[in-house]
Parts: sequence; C-alpha cells; structure tokens
Amino acid sequence: MSNCSELGVEFQSDPDVAGLGVVLAFLITSWVSFAAALINFLIVEDGVPSNLTTHLDKGILKVAKILRDKLPWTPSRSHMHEICMMLGDQQLVTAASILLVCFLTQDTMTQYHFGIGASLAWASFSTFQSILTIVSHDLQREGCSWMKIWRYAWIFAITAAATFANFVFADRRFLEPERWGTPVSCVLTSLGVYDKKAATKLTLFTLMNVNTAVATLNLLWPSARQHSISRWLRKHIWTLRDMPRIAQGWINSTWWFNLALADVLCSFNFGLFRAYVVLLFSTKIVLDLRRDGPSHGLQKHEEEDNVKKFGQLLSLVFLALPFLEISEILWNEFRANKKLRMNKYKNIANPSQHHATSVKASAKPKTVPNA
Repeated sequence: MSNCSELGVEFQSDPDVAGLGVVLAFLITSWVSFAAALINFLIVEDGVPSNLTTHLDKGILKVAKILRDKLPWTPSRSHMHEICMMLGDQQLVTAASILLVCFLTQDTMTQYHFGIGASLAWASFSTFQSILTIVSHDLQREGCSWMKIWRYAWIFAITAAATFANFVFADRRFLEPERWGTPVSCVLTSLGVYDKKAATKLTLFTLMNVNTAVATLNLLWPSARQHSISRWLRKHIWTLRDMPRIAQGWINSTWWFNLALADVLCSFNFGLFRAYVVLLFSTKIVLDLRRDGPSHGLQKHEEEDNVKKFGQLLSLVFLALPFLEISEILWNEFRANKKLRMNKYKNIANPSQHHATSVKASAKPKTVPNA
C-alpha cells in the first residue's frame, strides 16, 4: 500500500468491497426495500399510521385508494409490516457492517474502495427511516424496550459514522485524480480542506443526519417529543400577544407559508422522496467509481467482475433467503384470499343450496323413543 506522498500509483481491487456480486447484492436489497416502503404506503390499506401522516399524505392516499380499489388483490397490513420489518433490519445491519469495515481498515483501504463502501452504506440506510415510520407502532406494541434499544444503538452508530464519512467526501483532497490509490487515512488525519460548495453540501447532509437521528428517536419513543427543542420553540413562538405589533404582523403574514412548508417537509412522501434521491445518488457514485477506476490506477482482480466466483456468487445467493421468505408470505396470503373469494362467489351463485346447507346444519336430530 502506498503512503500519502505517492501520487498516481496503481492499486489492486478488493472484491469483498467493490466486487460486482457484492455491489449488486447491496443495491438490489436497497431498491427492493424502497419498493416495499412505497407499496406499503400506496397500496396497503392503513399501511402508514394515520398520526404520522400530514395533509399532503392524506391527499395522495385518497387518490391511491381509487387505484387500490381497482386491484384484484392487495397484501394485508400485517404481512407487509412483517416484510418491511425484515428488510429494514437487514438494511440496518448491512449498512453498519460496511461502514465498520471502512473505518477499521482506513490505513489499508484506498479512497476508491472507501467511496464505494460508504456509498453502499448510504444506499442501505436511506430507506430505513421510511420503513421505521411504517412499523413504529408494531415496535411500540411489543412491550419489550430491548426491541427498540438495539435498533436505535445501530441507528446512532450509523448516523455518527455516516456524518463522519460526509466530512471525508466533502474534503477537497478526497478522490482527486491522482489520489484514488492512496489510503483514506491520509484524508482522515487532516480533515478540513473545504470550498464553499462542499461546505454547503456538508452542512446540508449533516443536518439531514441529525434529523434522522432525532426523527427515529421520536418514532421509537414518542414521549421524547415532550422534551424536544421544537416543542419548546412552539411554546414560546405562540405567545404573539407578548410580541411587538410589527412582529405579530410578520408572523401572521408568513404563517400559512410556514405551515404549508412544514406539512411538506414532515410528510411521509417527502421522506420517501429523500430516500429515493439518496438511493439514486449513492447508486450513481458506485457505478461511476467502478467505471472510472481503471483510468485512475485500479488493477482489477479477476474475481471482481466474475459473479461465478465464490465470493461474488455467495453475496447474490444470500439474497435468496429473504426474497423466498417474502414470496412465501405473499403467496400464502394470495391463496387464502383467492379461496375466500371463490367461496363467496359460490354462495352468490347458488343461494338456495347455501340456504339448504345452512338449514341442514342447524337442524337438530330427532330422538326415537324406546319401544
């Protein structure tokens, strides 16, 4: 491995981080999780708790209900929440694991591999908040706080690591044309070289990460909202009578705009849109790095793009377990729903036979007296 002073060096690829099978496994599960959250919101009846939706969400749900009523079958809320819980936990653990590898091997991991690893972690974690919003009531009904504690421990660790990774990505020296093969520790040891554009992005992404940590805390422990900063601010801002007349007029004139903006930013739809943007952006970074790697000194390993090799094939085969379980859940529900509808149609088509069967079943057998 080269030191920080060497530029334009050639470096070997790491199939365990940037291999085609590993990348596909991460991206496929991330996009499937996003699709599950979207389906749960638009197709499943009462898929998202009503107290966690805004007026914008309710308006979109009214339109979605018209389309949902035309579908021959929709999955139940309980089964879709079970699927979302499974996918969400998987995304949580995979995002934490790859970020852990990125920071523990910073002395030997190149900037190229750190960029791919951190982007895959962002893709994995991007949809978790939306999924957590969906299943938050189910976690609260469990009664065991351990179910929430271990999840939030992972969430807090990922948020802290992702925030630190944002500082690395925003640094002007990260992924310079001649530094792709240098260790990422060269950037970590002297962070702080940012231009205005990078500093603006860094501030925005940091606020998003802080918002994720606070929002997930409120979802898992709703009582925490009673001690939130926003609640304190609302309590004091609402005292308009104590403000000067000019301040009252300014607040009244901007009230409706702020209300509409808050309704959009706090909506479940905005959370899905944000997850989609992060997921799309992360996918683009991974694909661009893999495409441009050879022109910046990357010497590809023979196993990196060969999905038939053990390491790459194993990553894809492991996808079969959750996907087969999801297929089994949906198929069993579809069969049960189909059988129920067939029995209903039979009863409608033969009402007399159904009535005779009911009378026969309800009739009591007569007893014959002994001679």
